[in-house]
Amino acid sequence: MKTYDTERIPAWLRRPEADRVSRGPTRRAVAGLNTVCQEARCPNRGRCMGEARTATFLLMGPGCSRDCKFCSVPRGPAPLDTEEPAKVAAAARALELGYVVLTSTTRDDLADGGARHFVETVAEVKSQVPGADVEVLTPDFAGSGEAVDAVAASGVAVFGHNVETVPRLYGAARPGADYARSLEVLARAAGIGAITKSALMVGLGESVDELHGVFRDLRSVGVSILAVGQYLRPGERQLPVARFWEPEAFEDLETAARETGFEAVASAPYVRSSYRAGEIYREVAAARASRASS
Repeated sequence: MKTYDTERIPAWLRRPEADRVSRGPTRRAVAGLNTVCQEARCPNRGRCMGEARTATFLLMGPGCSRDCKFCSVPRGPAPLDTEEPAKVAAAARALELGYVVLTSTTRDDLADGGARHFVETVAEVKSQVPGADVEVLTPDFAGSGEAVDAVAASGVAVFGHNVETVPRLYGAARPGADYARSLEVLARAAGIGAITKSALMVGLGESVDELHGVFRDLRSVGVSILAVGQYLRPGERQLPVARFWEPEAFEDLETAARETGFEAVASAPYVRSSYRAGEIYREVAAARASRASS
């Protein structure tokens, strides 16, 4: 595992480089496409692209119109590839995916923030991979309710949007983003019936009380699924790690989140937004179906 802070990483976070498993078949299937696995240097990329033979597709990338201080995705958006929706669907078909996760760079340069591109990609995946469920992890679309509605109503299984950190740290970590706006995006998606999901990093200097406050805020706008993971500094340009949280602390956060009312919680150092995404969605869907039939 390579991060800028490798020499500081405690023993409980150390593991073999990307798990050193064969990623060849997945790499070939996603050749010519962007994945958050590679562009964001996800520490789980070895397991996902190797053993699980899956990937989280990064639409409209690799360049982003913002410059978040925790992210390794480069700044500078590129022209849209109008063939990308079909290419992503073809890769999902080649990998025989039953659950497809789509995320994107932030595209403030586009009038709709890229919402139409999301909708087209969801449609292509559902056409080329019948029966597959699709999860999206979207930007905030600069607060456009119409964009949120279009994506949330496109037939997705889960609508995700990450708040990433506590409100106090937005200025340092997420210039261009707005905490209240992110909550509004999630509330709007939940309001039209989508299962909603969000994620947080820890290790940027937040307190436990601040995290609990975010848990309550997310539940207040109807978020059902929460992911919490350790921030790992991807390079010298990004913010340093203020704290490496111990495994026991993640267990405490999971307990607190479940007590707040989330239907599913994943909380551990290497958890990321798409961690066990398909399994977690199926757990939530099955529990809801069971409650509805009882």
